[in-house]
Amino acid sequence: MKSRIVLLLLLIPHFIFHNNKPISSRVFQDNSGEVYFAQLDQEITQHDFGNINRLIILQDDKTIFDKAHNGHQKNEIQCIQSVSKSITSLIVGIALKKNMIRFEDNITNFFPEYKNIFLSAPQWNDVTVDDLLNMTAGYEWYEDRRPEKENPVYQMNNSENPVKYIFERPFFQANKKQFNYCSGCVVLLSTILSKITNNNLREFAEVNLFTPLEIDNYHWVNFRNGLINGAGGLYLSAEDMAKTGLLFLNNGRWRNKEIIDSSYFNHLKNNLVEVSGYADATHYTQLWWVNKRVFRVGEKTESETIYSANGYGDQHIIMIPNRELVIVITGSNNGSVEKKYLYTRIVDEILKLFGNTQLMGDSL
Repeated sequence: MKSRIVLLLLLIPHFIFHNNKPISSRVFQDNSGEVYFAQLDQEITQHDFGNINRLIILQDDKTIFDKAHNGHQKNEIQCIQSVSKSITSLIVGIALKKNMIRFEDNITNFFPEYKNIFLSAPQWNDVTVDDLLNMTAGYEWYEDRRPEKENPVYQMNNSENPVKYIFERPFFQANKKQFNYCSGCVVLLSTILSKITNNNLREFAEVNLFTPLEIDNYHWVNFRNGLINGAGGLYLSAEDMAKTGLLFLNNGRWRNKEIIDSSYFNHLKNNLVEVSGYADATHYTQLWWVNKRVFRVGEKTESETIYSANGYGDQHIIMIPNRELVIVITGSNNGSVEKKYLYTRIVDEILKLFGNTQLMGDSL
């Protein structure tokens, strides 16, 4: 695989910019790369995917495409929505490395102030840190519920005490360990992180994650009670999102320094939870989405595992380890926009472009 990647790098188009237009200084032998990127840029410009603000593609730590649209600039921060969840997971990984927390820890140990709630709802005694990371905690939470005022995220965000609101949710009667997308799980995680860092989660994240990655321009929104919203309140630039993707791709190492222990990534990759009903995912693990796709290469089939952090409005950090690829997308789309889905379009085409493969099916 490594030799094939090196060969491909000799053929991949590298871009310089003139008036914010990508110009290829190298082309694939059959010109397919140049044609693909020109076509993709045109589709984004004419809003085929709604409002896409930035697209960055890196392979082997080298930028092969980088373009801003809709008046957005490089190094401009924007809310990355639920991509924040995956960044929170990286911070959990750092805490694990420092032996401040364990996957198997029961979460009630971190919340003695809610012991009366746990007495009346003993199911909480079976919920672990790992359950929060995999969104298998088992309490009722319907994140897509409408109208908005009946949505638990809306109610939690407007609560004077988001943690108490979560702990008062009833439990499902069955299928406790089944995946159920739940921002509340991440709010509990960020509260635990705040507690084990002596209420200095922001400083802990800055010292142990952002500063080592040379991220100095960011903003993290608080709830009313001062708690960091680890589920969706982080503002980052597309460039800095790409850094976290590279950190993931390199199993926690950045510039030859270990930021997160490899055991975090081993656990992540070996404890997948099946999900259904998602166009861009077959599994979920540790606040990251996983998409297992099948391709045909001649008479054979190959599978590709894609990891991603996904957020509302088309915010994505996509990692394809076997191809050493990181793709960052930021957008300003909402649910009412009729558009093609850039994640699917770009993943399918990139895999064909970089691997000379033909898409066979959506999932394993």
